[in-house]
Amino acid sequence: MSPTEKFIGPKKIFAVEITGDVSFIGTKVLKVHYEGGGHEFLTETALGLISSDAPSDFTSVRNLVFKEAKKKMFPLLGAYIATLGEDVPEGDTTRQTLVTNLFEVVAEYSIKQRDIDPLFNDISAIIAKIYSDTGETIGENYNRIINYFLTGDLSTYIPGTDPLSETTFLEIKKSLEKVAEADAAQKNN
Repeated sequence: MSPTEKFIGPKKIFAVEITGDVSFIGTKVLKVHYEGGGHEFLTETALGLISSDAPSDFTSVRNLVFKEAKKKMFPLLGAYIATLGEDVPEGDTTRQTLVTNLFEVVAEYSIKQRDIDPLFNDISAIIAKIYSDTGETIGENYNRIINYFLTGDLSTYIPGTDPLSETTFLEIKKSLEKVAEADAAQKNN
C-alpha cells in the first residue's frame, strides 16, 4: 500500500474531482471516485474528516462523522435553548434558523439521509440523559418547581404527585399575590 492511498471505510479512493459547487456554508463540493466503480459527493470538510490511510468499516466512519457533527450542533441547540425564555416577536424565525443551521451541519458533513434520524435520536438521547442525571424526568422537575412556587418549601414535594391537581384556585391566588408583592418590593429597592 503506497502512502498516497486513501480510503473511506473499506472503499479505496481512485480519484477526487472538484465539482465547482459549494456547500451551504461555502465549502468546496468534491466528487469522490472509488476503485472498482462508484462515486459520491462529499464536502471538503467531510472528505478531510473521513478519509484515512487504511481501510475501516462504515460504522466507524459514521461514528466519527456523528461525533464531529454533534460538536457543531450542540452550541446551536444551546444558543436556541437560551432564547426560549425571551419574548418572541411576531414573525420571529429563530426556530426556522435553528433547523436551517442544523441541516447545514448535516450537509457539511455529508451525512446520508439514512443517518439523519439516528443522529437526531442520539442528540435527543443526550438531552434526555441530562434530565435523567438529575434523577427525575422533565415532568418531575416541572412538578417540583410548581410545588415550590405554591408552597415556598422544597421539602414538601412528594415525587410522583401533581401539585396542581391538589391545589385550589384560592391557594394559587395566594401564591400569585406573594409573587406580586415580591416584584413590587424588588422594584422599590
